[in-house]
Amino acid sequence: MLRFLMLVASLSANGLESPADQLPKLEASAQANPDFPGIQAKLGACYEALGRNADALAAYQRALFADPTDAAVMAKVSSLGQAALVLTPVPTETAVPPNSTPAPLPALPLVKLGAMADPLYLEDIQGKPVKLVPGQTGKAMVLDFWATWCGPCRVLAPQLERVAEEYKNKNVDVYSLSVREKDTALIAFFKKQSRSVPTHVLMDASGENSYNYKVEGLPTLVMIRPDGRIVRSFAGAGKDMVPFLRACFEEISPKPADTP
Repeated sequence: MLRFLMLVASLSANGLESPADQLPKLEASAQANPDFPGIQAKLGACYEALGRNADALAAYQRALFADPTDAAVMAKVSSLGQAALVLTPVPTETAVPPNSTPAPLPALPLVKLGAMADPLYLEDIQGKPVKLVPGQTGKAMVLDFWATWCGPCRVLAPQLERVAEEYKNKNVDVYSLSVREKDTALIAFFKKQSRSVPTHVLMDASGENSYNYKVEGLPTLVMIRPDGRIVRSFAGAGKDMVPFLRACFEEISPKPADTP
C-alpha cells in the first residue's frame, strides 16, 4: 500500500508538472517496460487523475499481471473494473444512430429463483462459439461470472475449484464465464499462473449473457438443477466459503429421483 501511495503522490510532487505533462513520458516508459509494475501503476494513477478511467484500468491490470501480490493495485483494478461493468443488452436488429441519445435501460430485476435458465451463447479462448443449454444434459450446472480484474473473484476461485473437483464425478458441471474481457486478458492472467486457459473458462465478451442472468456484481454464482431450474444466485466472495459451496453443490447435484 505504501509503495502505491508513493507512486500516486509523485504525480503531484514530481516538480511542477501536471498529470497531462507527465503523461507522454509515462506512456513512453510504460511501452518500453511493459513488465515493470511500478511504471504501469504510475501510468494508471496518471490516467485516473485525468479522468481516463478505462485507460487507468488497463494500466492497473498490466501492473497486477506483473505483480499479483500488490493489494493496493488489486483494489484499484477491482473498483475501476466494477464501475466499468455496465451490463446492457446487445442490439440485435438496429444500431443506435451516431450522436443520438439511447433510451435509458430499465432496472435489472433479480433473477427469479425456480425459473428455467436461459441458454448461453459464449466463446472459447479460440473464439469458437459455445452454446450451453441448462436442463438438456441431465447434469446440474454452476455458472461463475467473473473477471481477471476482480479481486473478490480471486478469493472465490480456489475455493470453487476445490469443490468443483470434489463434484466432478457427481454430474455437476462448472463453467467460469469471463465477463466483457478479451482473450488476451485471459491468456495473460493464466500465463502468470503458469497455466493455459482451462477448458471450462468461456468468454461472455459482449456481456449479453450476464445481462440475461441479471448479474450486477462480480463474482456471481448461479446454481442450476438438472431440470434447468435456477435454485440460487448470489454475488460476492469471502474466506472459508468451502462448506457453503459444498452445500450449494449438494443441493443441485442429481438425485435418483431426478433420473427418468
